[in-house]
Amino acid sequence: MKADSTCGCAIPLFELKALNDYGRDELYDLVWGEAMATLAPKLGLSDVGLKKRCLKLGVPTPPRGYWAKLEAGQKVKKTPLPDTWKPVKKKPKKLPQSRAEARVFKAPRSEYPIGVKVPIVTATAVALAKAHFNNEGLREVGRGDVLKTKLADESIGRGIWLWTELFQKLKAADLTLTAVDGTFVSDGKQKVTIELKEMVTKFVASAEDIAEDEAIQRKQKKSSPYSYVPTRSQVWAATGTLLFRADNRYGSEYTLQWKDSALQPLEDRLDQMASDLKALLGQKAIQAIEAEKQRKLRAEEAVRQAKLEEIRRHEHARRKKLARLAGDHAKSVEIVGFVDAIRSRVGDEIEEAVAAWFVWAEEVALSLSPVDALAELLLAGEDPVDPDHEDLYSRSSSSDVSWTQDALESNYWKSRFRRKRGY
Repeated sequence: MKADSTCGCAIPLFELKALNDYGRDELYDLVWGEAMATLAPKLGLSDVGLKKRCLKLGVPTPPRGYWAKLEAGQKVKKTPLPDTWKPVKKKPKKLPQSRAEARVFKAPRSEYPIGVKVPIVTATAVALAKAHFNNEGLREVGRGDVLKTKLADESIGRGIWLWTELFQKLKAADLTLTAVDGTFVSDGKQKVTIELKEMVTKFVASAEDIAEDEAIQRKQKKSSPYSYVPTRSQVWAATGTLLFRADNRYGSEYTLQWKDSALQPLEDRLDQMASDLKALLGQKAIQAIEAEKQRKLRAEEAVRQAKLEEIRRHEHARRKKLARLAGDHAKSVEIVGFVDAIRSRVGDEIEEAVAAWFVWAEEVALSLSPVDALAELLLAGEDPVDPDHEDLYSRSSSSDVSWTQDALESNYWKSRFRRKRGY
């Protein structure tokens, strides 16, 4: 039974269908009967996805504050469902028409003079000046003893200043910034990676941009006529917005980032960055301790399971040997009966050669029976079925541990054939 759409009651989950199965009228009753924030998860999507579906079908949705007013007992107006509608199409995003237009963020300072020079930052500045453009039109460095950085030419001076100031802030917080086999911030025990990158956006290259790129290409070709020199991207343009990202591993629980904003550029966030990085390293240290505990527990469990497996394998081998010895005894009994049957047919008056054959056959039967040897071991206090190498490491067979006398006797030769050839 559906809930009354005017009372704001939630529709029970078990009555809901797939979203595409609802018509306009049913969808209208749903979104006006329960807040989209709680209704959407029941339909298996987000409230934004539900809102898009309503726009596509021309279904009006409650305005902001509708449910709060309804809960407070105020009068609210319900938008009626129109008979006809046109699907709302999202307008295509208007791309910047030049590289200059794409550069939306304006740096808070016009000049960034470097006071105290830091060797790794100076090396990064030199590497950036020589670096080629990547596929986003940024100069990218990070290999060798330089800091991982991706910047447009216009942002290099600011980026170098930010690295220098961050180095000083980290030093004051007892942290180090290093660039050996990667760019890391460390407290001496834990470390996280860090990089500085400029955000980019798609744009439409203007005639001036194309002419400027061609001039840069000619200049680079003139200095390096026999080498390939990548040009700036004419699809992506730098926005001027810079971003620091710590522990750059997508999906990592340790990832943090600090980004330029109109109210708070990176110049004003360096102290916060140092504090956040110190807290991040502390969190990672706690996680490392917990991970080490879990590793030790897993190792102890692995040892315990290995011991249990050894006990199980040893017991299985004992049973295999017992079954094998019982099979030998059964075959000995079978041979004795077989020899007795032959002797009854031959009679008592026999030649010496025939009598010798009977002696040989009885000796074979006696050699197969392990009863006497097992009895001696038991009386000596030893395990008579202590596994041999054959029982411990040979492949198991379904007939190796058969416990009925009939099965032991009928499977005897088959078992010996398989053990002999490793089947």
